[in-house]
Amino acid sequence: DILSSASMLAILPLQDWVALSSRLRRTDFGAERINEPADPHHHWRYRFHLPLERLQEETVFCTEVTSIIKDTNRFNY
Repeated sequence: DILSSASMLAILPLQDWVALSSRLRRTDFGAERINEPADPHHHWRYRFHLPLERLQEETVFCTEVTSIIKDTNRFNY
């Protein structure tokens, strides 16, 4: 588990977090790919499918993410 690692930093793509929620994730999992190495015309394109304001309104999702981060001792403020 990346968050439980001993490293100082853990970087997870936003779409990985959103995938935790069946309400927020895309039904087309292939659309979440950032890069398709086999396609020379697909140059690291990714556009997040939700406005960030929507994520802020999703209190259950935000609480779940916050809980995961706290449980792995990566929550410092």
